[in-house]
Amino acid sequence: MNCLSFDFHSASVGMRKHFAFSSERRGRLLTDFCARTGGNAFLLCTCNRTELYFTCGEAEARSAWEALTSPEAAKFVFYGGEEAEKHLFRLACGLESMLIGEDEILGQVKDAFLFALERKTTDSELNLCARAAIACGKRTKAQTGISVIPRSVSTLAANAVAAFPKEEKRVLLIGSTGKMGRAILDNISAKKHVFVIATTRTHGGFSRVEEKENVFVADYAARYDYLNEADIAVCCTSSPHAVLTEEGVRGALKEKKKRLFLDISVPPDIEAGVAGIEDCTLVTLDDFEAQAQENNRAYEAEIRRVEKLLEEDWEDYRKEKHLRGKLREREYTPMQKKRAFAVRGGTTEEYCRAVDAALEGEE
Repeated sequence: MNCLSFDFHSASVGMRKHFAFSSERRGRLLTDFCARTGGNAFLLCTCNRTELYFTCGEAEARSAWEALTSPEAAKFVFYGGEEAEKHLFRLACGLESMLIGEDEILGQVKDAFLFALERKTTDSELNLCARAAIACGKRTKAQTGISVIPRSVSTLAANAVAAFPKEEKRVLLIGSTGKMGRAILDNISAKKHVFVIATTRTHGGFSRVEEKENVFVADYAARYDYLNEADIAVCCTSSPHAVLTEEGVRGALKEKKKRLFLDISVPPDIEAGVAGIEDCTLVTLDDFEAQAQENNRAYEAEIRRVEKLLEEDWEDYRKEKHLRGKLREREYTPMQKKRAFAVRGGTTEEYCRAVDAALEGEE
């Protein structure tokens, strides 16, 4: 298994937005990529990364990926073989996230894998690695304290709302029905003295957001109508275009007061020009990175525990991968298979030698 990766380490939000694909586009990309290369693949797209996992060679994958997306895809970082597999394990455990240890990525990896599985673009090699990585992520989350205190982008957004210098705050949340939007809504609506205006696109007259004492549901189309009364605007949609333009914001703001705009979308939901409007502060995903790094340092002890568990699961995966690979090489007798499955313990190298001996031994 190999991987092409474009994440917050290697690209800004402005670059990553070109590879923020809709669900429909992801499905087409997977199908077309596999058809071009004759291999298998699954595609992970989040606000902080786009990663393609595949079974063909690097040159073939790069050629197909650039043809299907953009010449900018040449900037994707390549991970090969066990480096790619280990990267996926670390990713599922939250060790490659902007906020180390955040657990939203585990669900995103799982969703990306199931998305490809449903479209039949994976194979046994990808399935084995993805399932093992997801299981490892679940284990480290359950057995360490790395995610006891929520440390996700949604939490950073909620903290920014709480820190806004006003006792009673009115928050306009645009994009409240997606996973990120629901997480942010839950976080900020739980804060004291916060009133949320949550916009949603209604379907058949029904909203997917439940109104509460401090949550009012408004139509997305009326978002500018509510902007003037808001102290903070949080945008987290999956729209390919800006949902708050500089012109629209300037026209909507009548009352002079300090306002905070939080844009945690890729591509950006808020035009950069909003930062130049008087009394308006714009915070983007890139701005969260320094705070994320500070938080990461506080979790070093828990990170070491996660890495220890990860290494255990990684070696178990390597053992299973070796056994399955040997069994695919040729037909073995039931007795040879029984001896191979009975091998236990030892380092990975010792285990592999013992499995080889069991399979090659006489019946």
